[in-house]
Amino acid sequence: MIDTKVYVTIYSHNDGDDVAVWQSLESALDYQNQIAEELWDHEFPDEPRPEDRSEIGQAYFDLMDQNGNEWFSITLAEVQT
Repeated sequence: MIDTKVYVTIYSHNDGDDVAVWQSLESALDYQNQIAEELWDHEFPDEPRPEDRSEIGQAYFDLMDQNGNEWFSITLAEVQT
Protein backbone atom coordinates (compact mmCIF):
# COMPACT_ATOMS: atom_id res chain seq x y z
CA MET A 1 0.00 0.00 0.00
CA ILE A 2 1.25 3.48 -0.87
CA ASP A 3 1.66 5.91 2.01
CA THR A 4 -0.60 8.82 1.22
CA LYS A 5 0.76 11.10 3.93
CA VAL A 6 3.34 13.76 3.05
CA TYR A 7 4.93 16.75 4.75
CA VAL A 8 4.53 20.11 3.05
CA THR A 9 7.07 22.81 3.87
CA ILE A 10 6.65 26.51 3.20
CA TYR A 11 9.71 28.72 3.51
CA SER A 12 8.66 32.36 3.24
CA HIS A 13 11.44 34.91 2.63
CA ASN A 14 12.16 38.25 0.94
CA ASP A 15 12.11 36.75 -2.55
CA GLY A 16 8.84 34.84 -2.14
CA ASP A 17 7.73 31.45 -0.89
CA ASP A 18 9.38 28.09 -1.51
CA VAL A 19 6.97 25.17 -1.21
CA ALA A 20 8.21 21.58 -1.12
CA VAL A 21 6.75 18.16 -0.38
CA TRP A 22 8.60 15.48 1.60
CA GLN A 23 7.93 11.82 2.29
CA SER A 24 9.10 12.04 5.90
CA LEU A 25 9.20 14.53 8.73
CA GLU A 26 12.92 13.86 9.04
CA SER A 27 13.47 15.03 5.44
CA ALA A 28 11.42 18.18 6.03
CA LEU A 29 13.41 18.98 9.18
CA ASP A 30 16.68 18.34 7.32
CA TYR A 31 15.59 20.94 4.76
CA GLN A 32 14.84 23.44 7.55
CA ASN A 33 18.24 22.77 9.11
CA GLN A 34 19.98 23.16 5.74
CA ILE A 35 18.46 26.61 5.24
CA ALA A 36 19.51 27.66 8.73
CA GLU A 37 23.07 26.39 8.30
CA GLU A 38 23.45 28.31 5.05
CA LEU A 39 22.07 31.61 6.36
CA TRP A 40 22.91 31.69 10.08
CA ASP A 41 26.21 33.60 9.87
CA HIS A 42 24.79 36.17 7.48
CA GLU A 43 21.60 36.81 9.45
CA PHE A 44 22.85 36.37 13.01
CA PRO A 45 26.63 36.90 13.08
CA ASP A 46 26.61 37.70 16.80
CA GLU A 47 24.47 34.73 17.86
CA PRO A 48 26.15 31.41 18.62
CA ARG A 49 24.86 28.44 16.64
CA PRO A 50 23.27 25.60 18.59
CA GLU A 51 25.80 22.83 19.23
CA ASP A 52 23.33 20.18 18.13
CA ARG A 53 22.81 20.40 14.34
CA SER A 54 19.29 19.02 14.70
CA GLU A 55 18.30 22.18 16.63
CA ILE A 56 19.67 24.83 14.26
CA GLY A 57 16.58 25.06 12.05
CA GLN A 58 14.18 25.67 14.90
CA ALA A 59 16.58 28.10 16.58
CA TYR A 60 17.11 30.05 13.34
CA PHE A 61 13.41 30.47 12.63
CA ASP A 62 12.69 31.32 16.28
CA LEU A 63 15.21 34.17 15.95
CA MET A 64 13.74 35.17 12.60
CA ASP A 65 10.30 35.28 14.20
CA GLN A 66 11.65 37.85 16.67
CA ASN A 67 13.97 39.78 14.37
CA GLY A 68 13.25 39.16 10.72
CA ASN A 69 10.69 38.54 8.08
CA GLU A 70 11.23 34.87 7.26
CA TRP A 71 9.21 31.93 8.50
CA PHE A 72 9.06 28.19 7.97
CA SER A 73 6.19 25.77 8.44
CA ILE A 74 5.74 22.02 8.17
CA THR A 75 2.26 20.61 7.67
CA LEU A 76 1.24 16.97 7.52
CA ALA A 77 -1.08 16.41 4.56
CA GLU A 78 -2.80 13.49 2.94
CA VAL A 79 -2.51 12.96 -0.80
CA GLN A 80 -5.93 12.93 -2.38
CA THR A 81 -6.49 10.16 -4.88
